[in-house]
Amino acid sequence: MTTARLSLRTQLNLTLGLAMALIVSAGCLLTIHAARQSVRAEAQFAVSLALQLVKAGLPGEPASREAWSGWLNQLGQLAPLQRLRLTVTEGQTPRLELPAATEAAAGPVPDWFRWAVAPELIRVERHLPSAAQPALTLHIEAQANDEIREAWAETRSVLLLLLALAGAVYG
Repeated sequence: MTTARLSLRTQLNLTLGLAMALIVSAGCLLTIHAARQSVRAEAQFAVSLALQLVKAGLPGEPASREAWSGWLNQLGQLAPLQRLRLTVTEGQTPRLELPAATEAAAGPVPDWFRWAVAPELIRVERHLPSAAQPALTLHIEAQANDEIREAWAETRSVLLLLLALAGAVYG
């Protein structure tokens, strides 16, 4: 039985290469994990802020149908909201729908990154106190596309830096 022995130089190169691959892989995973946490936190913050602002603008209780119509008209005057989609329904009938603003083309985000950092859908539903029947319901849904695009821009820079460092050390 013959065993091929590797030279010391080859063993060192293999060890160094494996160590660099592990370091770069760990760095990539940690960076992507941090981006995922950041995207989730920003989406949750946007929904929370929207709920607080809506609550501050609600007509007092008990509100008449006219007061609610006025409130819905004011809400409907808002420009398309970044990061949020708002819908007000009366029973099952949509009364107002404010879609999220259209995405600005700030550069493509790879599908694998979008999949890795996209948070679970954040959707909040609040029943609005109303004398009107059927009752009004506010639906707020977070749209994380902008956060994902921002996270990609930051993450791409860190990943390229990791690869450049690995290339400088190993290359």
